[in-house]
Amino acid sequence: MMLTIRRLYLYAMSGVMLAVLASGLRLLLTALLDALGLDGDPALGGGSTRETLSLAGALVGVGLPVWAIHWWLVRRVMLGGDADAEAERASPIRAAYLSFVLAVTLAFVAAAAIDLVRSLAQGLLDLRAMYGSAGDPAGSIATILVAGAAWSSHAWVRRDDLAAGPLRDGAIRWPRLYRYAAQLITLVAMTSTVSGLANALADRIAAGGKLSADDYAGNDISSSLATMAVTGAIFLAHAVHALRLVAQPGWRGDSERASHMRVGYLVILIGAGLSATISNLGQAMQALLLLLLDPAGSSLPPGGLARAVIVPLVVLAPWLGAALHARYQLLGEAGRSPEPGRAAAGTRLDRFVRSLVGLGFGALAMAWLVGIALDVVAGSDRYALDPRTRAFDLASLLPNAVLGFALWAVTWARVTAGRVASPEAEASSGIRRAMLLTALGAGLAASVGSGAFILYRLFGSAMGVVGGPGVASDLARAFGIFVVAVGVALYHGLLVRDDVRARAHATTTVAAGISVDLPSGADPATTAPSWAERPLVLRTEPGVDPDTALAAARAALPPGAHLADARQPPTQ
Repeated sequence: MMLTIRRLYLYAMSGVMLAVLASGLRLLLTALLDALGLDGDPALGGGSTRETLSLAGALVGVGLPVWAIHWWLVRRVMLGGDADAEAERASPIRAAYLSFVLAVTLAFVAAAAIDLVRSLAQGLLDLRAMYGSAGDPAGSIATILVAGAAWSSHAWVRRDDLAAGPLRDGAIRWPRLYRYAAQLITLVAMTSTVSGLANALADRIAAGGKLSADDYAGNDISSSLATMAVTGAIFLAHAVHALRLVAQPGWRGDSERASHMRVGYLVILIGAGLSATISNLGQAMQALLLLLLDPAGSSLPPGGLARAVIVPLVVLAPWLGAALHARYQLLGEAGRSPEPGRAAAGTRLDRFVRSLVGLGFGALAMAWLVGIALDVVAGSDRYALDPRTRAFDLASLLPNAVLGFALWAVTWARVTAGRVASPEAEASSGIRRAMLLTALGAGLAASVGSGAFILYRLFGSAMGVVGGPGVASDLARAFGIFVVAVGVALYHGLLVRDDVRARAHATTTVAAGISVDLPSGADPATTAPSWAERPLVLRTEPGVDPDTALAAARAALPPGAHLADARQPPTQ
């Protein structure tokens, strides 16, 4: 406890004083770069150079000695070379501190680099910023230098910790969390800017292709390019590092390949990539359907058919690439693993995440389509007043329903084939159970919510609390959600029941009864252990050799204890 409190104090003070010191150094470098002519926008000044230097000197004067003392106390333990040094190196608190500093400094470097690249792009393209400032090159460069130095020094410390020997538990999980969180966040930031960039380029092409200093599209392009370049570089660096760790021999490679966190990261990428792909592909199909349902084109979004189709296809490309790459890594690493059952688990994860994504899109779109059908049958004023609304709703929902159910049907056919080929193994899979319960829970939640809404509307109408022409449309959509949700919950609930029944017949009784050898003349009531002659049933899961399980159970018994084989007649 005392060591834990000491570590918490030292690392907390080191982090706070490091922030104070970094702030002072950034101000000093900014003032120096301003003096060299990199002053950027005068509106960002906020004070004279003397005031800036005074504040910077105060921050450095306070932060440097206090940080140095606390960090020296930490380093003194590490340089001891004894059990205390090893305990410090393997401490989860130390790993959490280093990971936190790496994450925070990386965020500052990324933000400053984006601002700097955007300023450079605007200068090269002869653009003036349209958002109130032209950036602060001096501040951006100073931030990159100071935060980059802090990141590099702590990454070096982390590398020394790893080079000294194997680490486990929190000492390895915190840095792994940083690495995969950095990849996921930068990937989302990079791919999200693709949409803005594609739309800005489409606007610029529609306007004749020339960038103007007073053009918002030109500045959107420069901002999107800067974000893509910086976040893409950070993502690529961390992704390459992760792949090298996976391929590395020794304890680090073994730990990374067996990491559940990495598997979870890959599964998230597959699910997010497929979701974005279906969503954007549905948008492209929506434009084509709108043209069929509304030949006049009045329902098409601004920019015409070409933009409505091309932009979503451009946006889905990086997401689809990320999903395919993550799937390749998941299946490949699982297939190469010597761990029993790892290959089958990887295949199940891939299939079930694809099934959930497809089912989610298909069921949600189908629920709304059923509601629309009921709304039309009821003669709702919603579509009578504006027929284009129905065309837009149908064009928005039909692609998602088709794409979602197509993905689910293709994937679920393989899941069903695996269930038929090996019913016991599939029924005993925790991954399958998690997927089925997830779908069951989502269906039950949606059915309960929509059912409650239906009753609320009916009771409200009967009591005169709510009413009007929108009640029929609300009830139609809620009933559509209720019907589809009940179907999803019922189907997956039946599958859970079948798996429970299959597992009940999947185990094999291989041992029953423990006997103990007692000394001659000993009283069994007082000498025998409390578990002696107590019935015991040892059951094996599907795929486990019963003889191996029985041998392992016998080896775990204390001397003098015997485990009878229930498959053999008792010896006389």
